[in-house]
Amino acid sequence: MISLELVPRSIEGIVTEAQQAVKQFDQIDFINIPDVLRLPTRSWDATSALLDVNIQAIPHIRAMDHTLDGLVNILSPLLSKGLQKIIIISGDVPKETQKFSPSGQTPISLSKGLKKALPQLEVYGALDPYRNSMKKELAYAQEKMEAGMVGLFSQPFFDVRLLDIYLDQLKGIPFFAGLSPVTSD
Repeated sequence: MISLELVPRSIEGIVTEAQQAVKQFDQIDFINIPDVLRLPTRSWDATSALLDVNIQAIPHIRAMDHTLDGLVNILSPLLSKGLQKIIIISGDVPKETQKFSPSGQTPISLSKGLKKALPQLEVYGALDPYRNSMKKELAYAQEKMEAGMVGLFSQPFFDVRLLDIYLDQLKGIPFFAGLSPVTSD
């Protein structure tokens, strides 16, 4: 399966970009959409718009931004439109922290709650090969799988040997390896 990540700068823009991408590359199975706080379009709003034009999308959900009940309220209408998958990430603390009140949720706690509240939803987690030591990152990935996640999406790999090691260590786990073209120094 292939997922293309597109940044939602606007609803119209993400729909146009996604339609062009899936038309040009029929190998794309779905679009995954990061939740970028500095942009006005949230990942679930972009997902809603893509589902409206029959394009499967996977919103990134920032755990620190959501309570379980609040997230269920956001996702339930999307499920009725055909949402199948989400990616839960921890999220970075926003620059304007005086306006920010973290929910206290983590990817693991939200995954456990969603497994009970919305059992039909496939929840994926994030893997960052450069966040921690490999041993810590793999242990965290295992915790996510034990919490009910069905697979992992990674940040881009820039070293093929490192990707090979992770692929070997994650055998049996659905794993979307992030790739990003490097076009300059």
